[in-house]
Amino acid sequence: MKPLKPEGLETPGLVWQRRSKRRGRKTIKQPTDPYVGYWVCRPDILEKGYTLKTQRLWPPAGQPYSLPSDDDWKDIAASCQKLQSEMLAFSNGLIMSPDEFDAKKTFDGTVGSLVDIYLADPDSPFHKLRYDTRKTYRSRVLYLKKMVGQARITPEAPEGRKLTFRDFNRWAENWAKPKVEGGPRRVARAHGYMSFVRILFTFGAMSELPRCEELHKVLSKMEIENPRRRKQKLTLEQAVLIIKEAHRRGDHSIALAQALMTSFMIRQKDVVGEWIPISEPGLSAVTHKSKKWIHGLIWEEVNAGVLDHRLSKSLRGKFATTNPDAGKGVRGTLALFPLVVAEIERIPIEKRSGPMVIAEHTGRPWIQKVFAEHWREIARAVGVPDDVQNRDSRAGAASHAEKQGAKPEQIRPALGHEKIETTMIYLRNQDEGPDNIARIRFGDGSRTK
Repeated sequence: MKPLKPEGLETPGLVWQRRSKRRGRKTIKQPTDPYVGYWVCRPDILEKGYTLKTQRLWPPAGQPYSLPSDDDWKDIAASCQKLQSEMLAFSNGLIMSPDEFDAKKTFDGTVGSLVDIYLADPDSPFHKLRYDTRKTYRSRVLYLKKMVGQARITPEAPEGRKLTFRDFNRWAENWAKPKVEGGPRRVARAHGYMSFVRILFTFGAMSELPRCEELHKVLSKMEIENPRRRKQKLTLEQAVLIIKEAHRRGDHSIALAQALMTSFMIRQKDVVGEWIPISEPGLSAVTHKSKKWIHGLIWEEVNAGVLDHRLSKSLRGKFATTNPDAGKGVRGTLALFPLVVAEIERIPIEKRSGPMVIAEHTGRPWIQKVFAEHWREIARAVGVPDDVQNRDSRAGAASHAEKQGAKPEQIRPALGHEKIETTMIYLRNQDEGPDNIARIRFGDGSRTK
C-alpha cells in the first residue's frame, strides 16, 4: 500500500517507488513490494552541477518496512523542505562558504528571496536554533514564501509597487479570518505569522538588504492584535483524577508524568523528553533507529532524595545542550511532594535508572505527540474539558500555590522565570478576585456595616 500523505503537509520532491527485488537474473516489481520514499532533485538543477540526486527518507536505513506514522510524516516533510531549500539555494547561487556568501548579490527584492537567504545564509540565526525550533521556523517562513513570497520589498521600477504598512495590515487581517464562516477569528494565528514577518525583516536589516531596515522600523511601530491570554488551568483535583484513571487503564507512566508536572510545575518536555536526530548536538544514552532522546527526567538526577534537573526551555540555541553550565535548574526534595512519592513507591528499585517516564507499549520514552494523545483520552474520560490542555498543568500548579498563600515572587523561581511579569501569566485565579475581595470586605455576606 502506498503511504498516504496527511492533509496540510508540504513534501516537495517526495517520490514513492516500489522496492523491487531481484528474482533470478531479473528485477521484477510485484504489487506486494513495499514502497520506499525518496526526495528527488529537479533534473534541470542536476544539470547545473548539483551533486545530490536522490535521498532516501522512508523507511530509514535498517528499519523494517512499515507505513509512516503522523510523527514520521512530519519528519519526512521537514527533510523534504530542507533538501528542497538547499537545492533551490544552490540553483540561485546561494550555497557557498560563509566568506563567499553575499546576501545583497542574491537578493531579488521579494519576500520569497528574503526567506531563501534567511534559510541559506551560513551566518543566519536560523542555523543556531534547536532542532524542533528549526522545524517550526522553516515551516512558518516557507508558508510566508508560499503566501506572500511575490510581494516586492523593493520596486521593480522607480515608481513601481512596493511593500508598505498597509500590506502588513492586510496580511494580518487575512490570516486572522475564521477557518469557517461564522467561526472565531484566528487572532493567535495572525499574530504568530506576523511574528515571523518581523523575524525575517530583522534578519534583512542585519544583512543590510535594501529597505529591510526601513520596514523593520515600520513593523516595530505597528500594533498587531494580541491573542487573549489563556485562562485555563488544570486543577489539583483534575490532576488527581487523571492519575487515578491512568492507573486504571494501565498507563502508569502517564500517572507518574502527571504527578511530576503538577508537583514540580514543569513542562511536559522536561518530564517525557523529546526525540531528535542523532546528528544533532547533545549526548544521550537512549537511542532508537535514527533518533536519540534528550531533555527528559532521568533517575540519575535524583541524589539523596533531591531532584535536580535542567529546564529545557532555558537552553538557548542548539549547542546549549552540550554546555553543562547552560540553562536553569529545578531542584526539589521528593519527600515534600506526596503525589510523586506515591508514584515512586510503585516502581521497583531495580527499575529506577535511565529515563523516569517509560511508555508501557514500547519500553522506551514517549514520543511527545503519542503521549499527548493518550493523555487527552484519559483527561476526557474523567471530565476534563478539551480546552484544558496538558500544558495547563503548570498554570494549575502555580495558581494552586498562590491560592494556598504563596506570593508571586516565591512562585517565580519555582517556574524558572526571570521576570515576575512572566509568572503572572501563569497565575489564573483572576476570576475569583471579586469573591476574594468581597470576603475581605463583608466576610460571609452577613456583615454590611
